Amino acid sequence: MSRSLVVALVVVLFVGATLALANWTRAAGARQWQEALVDEATRETFQELDRVQTTADIESQIGSLLNVFAARVRAAAGGPRAAARGEQAWRELLQPNLPPHDLFVYGPAAGSMAAPLLFSHEHPLGFGAVADEYSLFLDSFTDQDPTGRPRSSFPDSRIRALARGIRDHVGAAFPLEPTIRPRADVMDFRTADRRLFLIWEEYGSLGKVVLLMDGSHLAPQHPLRVMAGRWARRGTGVAFWDHWRHRLTSSGLVRRVPGLARDIAALAERHRDAPRFSEQRLHQGPAAAGPGEGLPGEGRHEGRAPPSGAAREPFRPQVGGSGPGEAGGADDPVRFLVAGGPFLPGGRFRPVMVRALPVTPARIPPGEAALFAASLLLFGVTVWAAVEGAVFGRRPAFPVRVVLVFAFVLVAILPLSGVGFFVHALTREWVDRERDRLARELHEDLRAIDTSFERTLASYTWQLRSWTRDPAVQGRLERALATDDPEAVVREFQAIIERFRAHNTVKFAAVVGPRGLFAAWRIIFSAIHRRYLDTILEKVMQSTLSQHLGEFNPDLAGTGPGGPAVNAPDRGALYREMGYQSLFQIVGPQGFITMVAYPEEMLRVTLRATWLGMFSVPVPIQRTITFVFRWHLVNRELEYLHLQSQIGPHEADDPGNARFGVCGSQDYYFPPVPAGLDVASYDGLLAAADQVFNSQIGMRFREDDRPDRRLVEIMVPRQLCSILVGTRATAWLDEAARRAHAAASLILFLILLAAILIGALTAGFFLEPLRALRQGAREIGRGNLAARLDIRRGDEFDDLADTFNRMAQGLQEGRTLGRFVSSAVREMVGAGRMGEGPAPAHRCRATILFSQVVPAAAARGDPDRFFACLDAHLRAIEEATGRFGGDIDKIIGEKVLVVFSHEAFPTGQAAAAAAFRVVRALERARPGLPLAERLVAGITTGEVVSGVLGAASVRLDHTVIGDPVNLAARLADLARRMDGEAVILAAGEAVRLAGWQRQARRLDLTAVKGKTQQVEAWRLAAEGARG
Repeated sequence: MSRSLVVALVVVLFVGATLALANWTRAAGARQWQEALVDEATRETFQELDRVQTTADIESQIGSLLNVFAARVRAAAGGPRAAARGEQAWRELLQPNLPPHDLFVYGPAAGSMAAPLLFSHEHPLGFGAVADEYSLFLDSFTDQDPTGRPRSSFPDSRIRALARGIRDHVGAAFPLEPTIRPRADVMDFRTADRRLFLIWEEYGSLGKVVLLMDGSHLAPQHPLRVMAGRWARRGTGVAFWDHWRHRLTSSGLVRRVPGLARDIAALAERHRDAPRFSEQRLHQGPAAAGPGEGLPGEGRHEGRAPPSGAAREPFRPQVGGSGPGEAGGADDPVRFLVAGGPFLPGGRFRPVMVRALPVTPARIPPGEAALFAASLLLFGVTVWAAVEGAVFGRRPAFPVRVVLVFAFVLVAILPLSGVGFFVHALTREWVDRERDRLARELHEDLRAIDTSFERTLASYTWQLRSWTRDPAVQGRLERALATDDPEAVVREFQAIIERFRAHNTVKFAAVVGPRGLFAAWRIIFSAIHRRYLDTILEKVMQSTLSQHLGEFNPDLAGTGPGGPAVNAPDRGALYREMGYQSLFQIVGPQGFITMVAYPEEMLRVTLRATWLGMFSVPVPIQRTITFVFRWHLVNRELEYLHLQSQIGPHEADDPGNARFGVCGSQDYYFPPVPAGLDVASYDGLLAAADQVFNSQIGMRFREDDRPDRRLVEIMVPRQLCSILVGTRATAWLDEAARRAHAAASLILFLILLAAILIGALTAGFFLEPLRALRQGAREIGRGNLAARLDIRRGDEFDDLADTFNRMAQGLQEGRTLGRFVSSAVREMVGAGRMGEGPAPAHRCRATILFSQVVPAAAARGDPDRFFACLDAHLRAIEEATGRFGGDIDKIIGEKVLVVFSHEAFPTGQAAAAAAFRVVRALERARPGLPLAERLVAGITTGEVVSGVLGAASVRLDHTVIGDPVNLAARLADLARRMDGEAVILAAGEAVRLAGWQRQARRLDLTAVKGKTQQVEAWRLAAEGARG
């Protein structure tokens, strides 16, 4: 036997060691994969922190809110529920995020008509009285002043009247400049009792928004609360640690994860002096978001750093968790990456990013582990059986079916035991490879849109240059020049300008030629053609182009309006010197050198959302450079046309596979491309694109909690100034991997099923008699002792069937006889305490209950009715003792003896109380007893002798004897002589032991038969009454 145990132990150790090795191998691969994910997540999180640094101010947050709100209002404009949708958008976006304010959203102005008011909300701060006039003032910048700057068409008196109206109704004087009104502006003014912000933004041809906000009680952390409350990146959270007040302002994810805010606060305090930090934390999954999720007022969290000197719980980086993002439930551990960036300007607030890390299962899935363990176990059992038979000479006894099925399954399962591991590794590698491919394709698609703009720009500039080689154009210029009429030459150049001014791409053009001929055209707010040299800019341009003309054609040197170049500092030289200084400050050294020394090359002056391109084109006439033409163009309109040509009108219909381009939130001069982009569906991505535009730092991430699990890339192009956004759905990869696992599992299941079926069919002939025997044993187990086997095969199974039938008959006879003995006897027999003779008696304390039913007179003459009454009484006692305890020991005529042994209850008090509860139950059941006239009972407590009496050859019977038994019978007889439908008498000791004094009434001392002294008796009061 010891050798068999050794062999079995070796088999178990072999299976366990193999499983442990497989788990370790899988865990090592998972750790490597997880480390790569953490490194990538850390890099992306620090990039996100850099973006937060550039947008955590009141202007950026309010501007972002106004952009989203205005887009929703414009989308609903003209619909049947435009007002209701605008009000809903205001309640969701602006009401919880802004202090008291007056808000006005205007649509595009049509011609000379005033811009229509799409939505308004007044606190009121008084701006509503002048809002329409202020809107007209903003739309009035269509003229130009002598310096070329935009100027309002309002007369000065009207502007002064508007300023007075604002001062009278609002209580603050805002300066209204008649020139250079930008597309967006924030005016911050402090009065004696409040601080006002006048904010307005124009969205090109889409309309504008005007907001007057009372920021008197605007806290420094308000923009941080707005950012935290509007944080829409799934699986991430943002928090701002107030280093001065030791408070945390956090987004929804941080608030919903128990204990995460306290971790962030402690980490921010611990790494106070470090410029950056990142650690990992394990927490329970986020709870469900409640009503009002994401409101800034809820951003203040209870997470505080422990006071200085207080004991701090040590933080230990932990590995584990399940589920990416917020997909895990409240009971699933999720691993979070907590990263902190540098302090915001002012040194008070520090941004902290939280990101849920996707965790791959480091252990073998239960199904694969069970299959692998089963194959190893089958192999081990085979080895053990072979060793037992070959070495020790013992053949293990196994069922026939098990042996046959085992043989077929072993042959099938051993080659397939590693299929699960192989399929899992292969599918995971395929999914990772496909995701990388989709990410590369998405990046290449966006990069192609960006790089192809170089071809678009080259094609356009080639057209701007190639017109000089057109023989027809040169012929017209020659004829115009031959007339010696400058106006004719100017008209020819105007025709060239008109040819290329489509889409407003060309913003400025100038030409200079012999005899100081000069022309300039501006296309900024309207088509304004100017040929008079009344601005410094035009004079500088003329001087520069004249110098270039002299470089191209020395015969034309000194043809500018200042005459030939001399050493004296003439007026033209001064203009040129001033222009050079201005150009040097604008374009920088490299641009200045390019513009002056290489005028034909394109010079780009890059601004925030656009760039200005400048280059000169020599104009030959009869193969001699006669004119120099200067183009000034911007890329915004050309870029918009390029995006429309590269991105189809329906490429944003599917959020899982979309491409679109957007401008920054601070300058919505053009709508997103494609024009049919559903702003509501892409609200989160548009907000992220605004962050990328403001920070000029791209981002890539995967939204694992979306059904399509899409990859998202928001690119900052190299050539374009717009932001490119692309998505690729990856849910189909997970579905394909799931189908591969399912197919492999199905094939494995079918093979195993075939092996099991073959083994079962082979063993079926031999196991049919055993199946019948098993069915008969089940019937016996269910209590059907009448079950018999009918097997006639002429072999050993016939003897087995006869033996089974005799056993079943003996059990059936024993059950019938068992109904004539008490439960105590059945327990003693079942426990094996009954031998051939009586069992030894013993003393014990018990509570005795004698219950007697008095049948009505109508039942005494009818045996059937009489026994029906007694049977109902017995069933009621049986039901009551089944609920409260007790053993029905004897049935003596109309009386039933019930014993409540104190040994069967936790305490004697519990046994006595059970007896009283039983009689209470009998009292309640008495009205339902058929033909029962009265119910009487007696209860006593004391020491009795319990044992089995009788002769082994005749009959044995369990009973209890003693004075308490006799006294209970006498009390029952005494109760029968008393009036009442239910009379229960109890000895004083029983009443006091049970604690039922308040439910009973003490009687006078009573003499009973068999007692020399009077006994103390108590009568149980009716239920609901007091004793």
